[in-house]
Amino acid sequence: MAGCSPFDVTPTMPLFWKPYKSDATQFIDSLKQRDPQLEERQRQGRNLLWDRPQDRQAQQDFNESRVAQQAYVYHTKG
Repeated sequence: MAGCSPFDVTPTMPLFWKPYKSDATQFIDSLKQRDPQLEERQRQGRNLLWDRPQDRQAQQDFNESRVAQQAYVYHTKG
């Protein structure tokens, strides 16, 4: 081969030559494209169930009122 030296490196294709997207990711992306307000509605739903202010005093009272479980729960005393 004329003009080729042993130090010329031909570029090889990288192992992942294109970004991989799983079927689940593709499905979610298609849902978001069809319904642009989907993420906002998800955030609102999360706010309804999870992102609530916590009553720390009630939580402390609950933790203090717990009764320790017996070592063998089916044994009755008395």
